[in-house]
Amino acid sequence: MPQPSFAMQPFPPRPISTVAETPRPPVPPTPSAVSFDAARSLAVLRTPNSTYALRVGADGSPRHLH
Repeated sequence: MPQPSFAMQPFPPRPISTVAETPRPPVPPTPSAVSFDAARSLAVLRTPNSTYALRVGADGSPRHLH
């Protein structure tokens, strides 16, 4: 019995669209995820799943808070 012959065919090229894409509406601004309390030199970074706090030391270097 003869084996079937499957020739690899390249995918046809994508047609170039001549219609302009519909512009998407602008993304509304999101509230700031970083808060800074200058009186306490405390920065709080927030994401939807976590919060991270750090304090800025007298020498200007960040200090991890837990």
